[in-house]
Amino acid sequence: MGKHAVESLPVTIYVKYIYLPCPMPYKEKDIEKIYYTIGEVAEMLQLSPSVLRYWEKEFSHLHPRKNHKGDRLYTHADIDKIKLIQHLLRDCGYTVEGARQQLHLRLTEQERKWKTIESLQRLRQFLVQLRDTFGDGSRYTSADEQTENTHTPSE
Repeated sequence: MGKHAVESLPVTIYVKYIYLPCPMPYKEKDIEKIYYTIGEVAEMLQLSPSVLRYWEKEFSHLHPRKNHKGDRLYTHADIDKIKLIQHLLRDCGYTVEGARQQLHLRLTEQERKWKTIESLQRLRQFLVQLRDTFGDGSRYTSADEQTENTHTPSE
């Protein structure tokens, strides 16, 4: 009898958990970090850490904090500057010297343009997610629902 009870217990628990409805799905909170290591930033931007260290020497605007061990700690503002430098060097085709001059002359204008591009890319991703979630939009309301939803002011 002891052997039989031990074998049936996992089956009972398994069946119990399969058929119990979950009242509310668990959603994890997105925790946003304040500081990122050089490895995390390099992976995020598909760069090597040595490129980030080189750019730190070449561009006076880029100064990540360092902890007591000397490890670089990048903030979101630092990452935005790195993205701007990457955009100038790779997308616009500037040399390091040309990108440095562009940063000094038109930092605010280039940041504005780059942030606009990034914002539009995020908007596009969001719209694609909406399209994928809700389909192609071929479902329309019936004529009755349309007349109920339209409001004509009475005179």
